[in-house]
Amino acid sequence: MLFSLLKMINDIIKTTNDFFDPKYIDDTPKPEHGDFVKKSPEEEKLSNLMKQKMKKIINNSGIFEQTKNYEKIPLIHTLPSRLKLTLDLMKDPDYQQVCLENLKFLAENEKYWIKKKQNLDTLLYFNIDPKLNQIVAEQTDCITFFEEYFNFIEKKIQINEIFNSLNFIVEERKKYQEMVFNKPISELMKLQNWMFFEKVRKSKEGDFRMYFNDWTLKNSQIIEYNIKTIFNLLLQIHLLLEGTEKEDIKLLIAESDSIGKILHFFNSKNKYKNLLRLRIYRNATFHPGVKFFYNEQEKMKKLVFEDKYGKFDIDIEGFIADFKKLIIFISTFNYMIANILYKHEHNGKNLFQVNYEYARSHGMRDFWEIRVKELQKDRCYKYFS
Repeated sequence: MLFSLLKMINDIIKTTNDFFDPKYIDDTPKPEHGDFVKKSPEEEKLSNLMKQKMKKIINNSGIFEQTKNYEKIPLIHTLPSRLKLTLDLMKDPDYQQVCLENLKFLAENEKYWIKKKQNLDTLLYFNIDPKLNQIVAEQTDCITFFEEYFNFIEKKIQINEIFNSLNFIVEERKKYQEMVFNKPISELMKLQNWMFFEKVRKSKEGDFRMYFNDWTLKNSQIIEYNIKTIFNLLLQIHLLLEGTEKEDIKLLIAESDSIGKILHFFNSKNKYKNLLRLRIYRNATFHPGVKFFYNEQEKMKKLVFEDKYGKFDIDIEGFIADFKKLIIFISTFNYMIANILYKHEHNGKNLFQVNYEYARSHGMRDFWEIRVKELQKDRCYKYFS
């Protein structure tokens, strides 16, 4: 059994390496509600009546009239109508019933939520999550390491804080806020690609160097803080499964204080090339080994990363893709850990199941007024939202 669990850790490392391959794509189709629940003719009829009722409530809120003037009014002017719409919907018994049914659906179909979430990778999740859950089930002492991991990342700067501190994001956020308050909605709609890094793609040489000097540093910061901590957790579990005493594990982890040492444990022969790239990313940035190449005539923007272990060059599209993968990998992994801990604390029930049971017993109004406030204080909540 222990051999089988150890193999699972190695499989997780391999899956991680595969995930960071530039050719990796999660092409799992996004599911629709109907893929999981088929409605009878009577249910379909009720659904259509409900849609008509919702349309009437939306019309009464005045929001349609405002959005017709999207070329004249700022988004902030629609706030009263949107607030009225929310309150009217929450008061409506039929809408409450729909929301309760949605909670029930999520409680019974967690896979739907996983596949729908943009910041989670479906293939990564369904490959790793069963292994982590089986390891915890077979070796309950591992839950201590999950707790320590969770406590550590809660004290560190969060991924979204690092992302939002990128200098071009700060610039664009100010622009976005200005438009929300002072510009017509039509102008705001033109910014639909602002989060997809159009600004850096089109940047001139001086801005290109400034943006990517900042970005490469924060890319490595994420690897150092978050990726290293994930591998640290996997190393602790691996050592425990091998029979290493917990006190000895602490000493070995303290000695493995760099991502290079941790990765070397799992990748001593450098067969996992994509994990090696992560190490080069981190080392090249922290020990100036990054070069920026810009050629406007050839429309070429490229970065070169080099340390004593290797060297690679990458265009900005490849770098952006790698950065997105870091965010998605960490988000997916943190969701898995949060879900394991939440179920450990709630008799094996996940958040969706607990929410549905509460709403079914207390009603949706009470759920919105009390339960949601409680959830916001729960340490796991933000990883599910």
